[in-house]
Amino acid sequence: MSVIKRLEVTPIINGVGPATRLGGLPLSEGVLDAMRLSSSQSFRMEELHLAAGSYISNLLKVPGALVTCGASAAISLATAVCLTGNNISRIADLPIVENGPKNVIIQKSHRDPYDHAVTAVGGVIKEIGFPTSTFPNELESALDSSIAAILWRAGKTGDLLDLATTCKIAHSFNVPVIVDAALFVTPIERLDRYFQDGADFVAISGGKALRGPHTSGLLFAQPSNIRTAMLHHLDMDERPGTWTFPEGANDKTQLPRNGIARAMKVGKEQILGLVVAIEEHLINAEYSKGDLEINACESELKKVPGVTVTRVFDEAFMVDNLHVAFAKSLSADDLYLKLASGEPRVILGQEFAWRGTLTINPMALIEGEGVKIAEKIRSIVKNS
Repeated sequence: MSVIKRLEVTPIINGVGPATRLGGLPLSEGVLDAMRLSSSQSFRMEELHLAAGSYISNLLKVPGALVTCGASAAISLATAVCLTGNNISRIADLPIVENGPKNVIIQKSHRDPYDHAVTAVGGVIKEIGFPTSTFPNELESALDSSIAAILWRAGKTGDLLDLATTCKIAHSFNVPVIVDAALFVTPIERLDRYFQDGADFVAISGGKALRGPHTSGLLFAQPSNIRTAMLHHLDMDERPGTWTFPEGANDKTQLPRNGIARAMKVGKEQILGLVVAIEEHLINAEYSKGDLEINACESELKKVPGVTVTRVFDEAFMVDNLHVAFAKSLSADDLYLKLASGEPRVILGQEFAWRGTLTINPMALIEGEGVKIAEKIRSIVKNS
């Protein structure tokens, strides 16, 4: 009997895609092999982190890289670096920041629940602008000695400050810019653009478009900032007289206590799995996007009376989604709940449920599931 049966949990058909609440995406055999290999080996984790970071940064042509336990952790680590620099006392004091800058500027339109990644390590959010617009002078007037960083989010629309403008103004005040690009990492050329525009830190997910382990992410920054970030989350249960990180020098004054990001530990499985996922993505960025499943689902849904299907390109993940609207007699919430119960259990995207539409992202679908989604929708509509 499989462990799934022993736990008596029922798998679902994931029509949402790389969503944490649904466990992420299926992993390739190459990624799984790398994770299995890692389980039979032990490493000094700082050496593995540095080696993987160097390899990844060369693959992606970024200044430096650190594997994290998700994009949110990468934002926390970037914020922590901006709050403390490499000052060991300040690293130990977080989340308390008694001396030095601790405010993090964000455009009002860029706010979202992931702002906890900033405040959890001691940053204080300072909003500028309005929900639909931000002017350059509003950023300039907000920059003072209390500002530790600016958080800029990719994918936001409106009359807002773009990244290049944000970085130009920020750097004139010697303030670093953190880019939250959790979803917006592919095509890989986007990464180069972030740094060309002046980003100091870029945080991305490893388990979404890159299809690495779902509990993985990446922080990109200059190597010196990557090493400082590591001081916040590595296991520091060492003796000062024998500690050799980060560059092989035995400096008794530089061993910090365990930092605030100790809870954000990264396993060797995530590191090696993500390395292989990136390699596979660079070889074939189109693999496993689910085109066959989305095509089959669309074909069947177009035969269902009272259902309107629209194919929409997802700019974040670079895949086609289906937007499925229903007759007014059946609300999107009701349909969602009916899909999520019974057999098979189907979970669809709800981001447009307020306008009567559910969405289907194909990235997590395995062979035959596109048709199963359509068949269940047909059955529910027919009996409603």
